[in-house]
Amino acid sequence: KGNKVILDYGFWNKNIRREYYEWASVICPKVYFHALICDVETARKRTITRTQNNPNELFISADIFNTLLNQYEPISENEGYQIIYHYSE
Repeated sequence: KGNKVILDYGFWNKNIRREYYEWASVICPKVYFHALICDVETARKRTITRTQNNPNELFISADIFNTLLNQYEPISENEGYQIIYHYSE
């Protein structure tokens, strides 16, 4: 319908990104990835604070954050996508 859509969940590794890119490319001529760049401690603090302040949000404890962090593969220019970087302060 010509609307812009943002998918925001589960792009933690290269294989998942590739699957969604291939799916989205069939229905949309321009697919972009947006990457929020910040240091790990800032991400950890913000995630824990969000969990504490919003009981209806996805619960992520410090232990869960660390587990997920070990599975995370940052997006790379080598993957061949159009990436828009956002740098956190």
